[in-house]
Amino acid sequence: MSIATAAFTANDTMTRVASASMNMGQVMLIRGIFATLLIGLLAWSQGVFASPRQARHPLLLLRAAAETTATVAFLVALSRERVAGRGRPAAASTSPATAPDGL
Repeated sequence: MSIATAAFTANDTMTRVASASMNMGQVMLIRGIFATLLIGLLAWSQGVFASPRQARHPLLLLRAAAETTATVAFLVALSRERVAGRGRPAAASTSPATAPDGL
């Protein structure tokens, strides 16, 4: 449990830092590539690819759609959340012409 919490915190921090200099589509692409590789290797080692027909089960497709929606919502919220020690959200512009007054 401690390792999972540490991994989540590290992932959260890396996503916030990356979202400050990249748009959310790029962050999601990089996250998706790494997640696909890691989950694919785990599934292959467990022998899950032996029966690919099961991948088209309606409940599995529903879960995949729900996971995708939740991930997009989480990443968008994470990019808009204020980073500790900073006065602006991570994705806010630092240009004086577009910065709101008082920040």
